[in-house]
Amino acid sequence: MAQRSYLPPAEDSNSAHTKQVYCLRTTPDYVASGSLDGSIRVWSTKSQSLALPPLTSPESTCFVAVDISLELDLVFGGDSRGKVVIWRLSDGSHVHTQRVHEDKIGALSLDAATLVATSRDKTASVWQIAQSSSGQTAMELQQTLRGHEMAVLAANISQDRIYTSAGDKTLRIWSRQSGELIKSIKMKASMTQFELVGGLAGPSILGGCSDGTIRIYSTNNEEELACIEGHTNVVTHISIIAEENTPKSLKFVSASYDGTVRIWIVQQDQTVSWACIKSLSFTDAVVTSLPLDQRAVDRDMAEGKPMVNRIMDMQIEGGRIYCCGEASEIVVWSLPS
Repeated sequence: MAQRSYLPPAEDSNSAHTKQVYCLRTTPDYVASGSLDGSIRVWSTKSQSLALPPLTSPESTCFVAVDISLELDLVFGGDSRGKVVIWRLSDGSHVHTQRVHEDKIGALSLDAATLVATSRDKTASVWQIAQSSSGQTAMELQQTLRGHEMAVLAANISQDRIYTSAGDKTLRIWSRQSGELIKSIKMKASMTQFELVGGLAGPSILGGCSDGTIRIYSTNNEEELACIEGHTNVVTHISIIAEENTPKSLKFVSASYDGTVRIWIVQQDQTVSWACIKSLSFTDAVVTSLPLDQRAVDRDMAEGKPMVNRIMDMQIEGGRIYCCGEASEIVVWSLPS
């Protein structure tokens, strides 16, 4: 059985978020969470307590995306109004605010000093984080990636490419240097979040989808390699367990609006096969439940689905699964062996 704990622990519940927690990002030493309560909270994985006072901005009432750079000593928060707010990780001081989109941020993806922001305005923007010798931080726009026909939901950065997925059921691959479109892959469902995979049948994309499936697509021939079923609602996050992968097998964790976390193994032989080896209930683990989204409740009831605490985001770090959503606390499980 997977051991379970919470951020914050029960005895420190006063430091918890007061509204739904929408996003997470983890490092070996920190967990950053963003919430509808208008704060980013940075937790120490060692002490299980806040490493900084809650990070807030007068102009931001809801944070929907977050990222951390240990190298730059920065915390990034993407808000519901199209802004990115930056604080210093070492002391929590505010260093910069930038309007990057005309509508709600969808996701943030950071690689070295390159930040990609996606948005409901149907574009993604690529920024260079510049730091002066005097300690000033600025964001310099490199490219705006246009072409998606619906909200851009997620992004990923490789050495020479940027990948974006959107509600229009496409995944687009762009040149990181020029911003030019290299390829557009038409999919059977919108990918809400995805990871780049190097094994299995060559370079591919593993993504959680809006129809409750997890799909794998080859980036070479654009073929769908697998459609993995098991979740009953939107799959919000996928995390690969890198240390347990081989050229012919892949182990990963998924989280969903259906209130569950699932651990999967995918194997490549003549065809791609898969199996769910563990399921964990976020709904059963929640201690401090928050009011559920009424529209989601009504929709689920109309479809005959049970009422659950939806999972908004999930991360894996240091042998632990971190989950957030319709609860004040972050639920933490040890990864089952």
